[in-house]
Amino acid sequence: MDVVLQFPAFYAVLVLRFFAGLVLLTGFFCFVWPAKSIGFYIWVMDQFNWAVRPKDENREVRTTRFLGLLLICLGAMTSYVVMFMPSYYPPI
Repeated sequence: MDVVLQFPAFYAVLVLRFFAGLVLLTGFFCFVWPAKSIGFYIWVMDQFNWAVRPKDENREVRTTRFLGLLLICLGAMTSYVVMFMPSYYPPI
């Protein structure tokens, strides 16, 4: 039995799928390249005229790597839920 989503729900599912993929990519980036991730954050804050520097570089890298792994887990769980949500594709 197929469940057909109404029009606004169709776009909500698409948005959830997009954000689940974005979370997976961000988590992968933070887990694999934590120093580049920290450097990117420092660069973004410099653009807003904020001076951001970590007190302990090694601890910051460990924390970024852990949070990247956490993002990967959350993204995987969200992807799993969203993949099995019913979707509606309008007839051609």
